[in-house]
Amino acid sequence: MSHFVIQSKMATLLRNQNQFTLLLIGLLNGLLPCGLVYIALSGALVSETLSGSVWFMFLFGLGTMPYLFLITYFGQAIRGRVYKRLRKFIPVLVVLLGVLFILRGLNLGIPYISPKLNQQGGVEQQRCH
Repeated sequence: MSHFVIQSKMATLLRNQNQFTLLLIGLLNGLLPCGLVYIALSGALVSETLSGSVWFMFLFGLGTMPYLFLITYFGQAIRGRVYKRLRKFIPVLVVLLGVLFILRGLNLGIPYISPKLNQQGGVEQQRCH
């Protein structure tokens, strides 16, 4: 389903708000593409068992709930200069996370940033001599 179709359906539902339409909006919102969800789905797909995949997605959803509640609560409190500064900081944060993900994929052997992975996918242990 195209995100344009979902957006048009959501706009129609927003015109007459009640409990049922708000539930439908929430369900349709779940179908919109989100990069973090795609990353979580990738992590669930590489789980060795079906139950591992289910737990991975469950815990991902559970882990995002506090953030979503905080955004809802503080989103209305942030106005003016703080909002403008935050809007300038978000692209910087996205670029930094992108660089971090690229470094992690390069397998450079830098602890916590780009750990060296062995052929089985585990992190190689570095020993002090």
